[in-house]
Amino acid sequence: MTITTDQVREALRKDDFEYINVQIGRYIDTAKAALLVAIGYKVTLGEKQLDYDIPEENRAEFDRLSDSYIIEYVRAYLDQVDNERMLTIIATQCEALLQKRETEGNG
Repeated sequence: MTITTDQVREALRKDDFEYINVQIGRYIDTAKAALLVAIGYKVTLGEKQLDYDIPEENRAEFDRLSDSYIIEYVRAYLDQVDNERMLTIIATQCEALLQKRETEGNG
């Protein structure tokens, strides 16, 4: 999830205006949170907490897919496009790259 506002703006072919950049920045932050929730990045079950690591061999692919998710998420809100199916597909692919790790809960 290393994509920048400029990269998203270029991918969506938007003009470089301050109000567009501010909107894109907000949507990027929301997209990152939405992706982590969609893939269940951290789940607490009673005393156990399930964390997920991104194995080093999957890191580049995860970054590429998560950047695609962010672009599609921002496109949905800026251009009023219904691409929920695309977001679900990308999130599922991201989830497949995670490695589960059980840890003790902190409270």
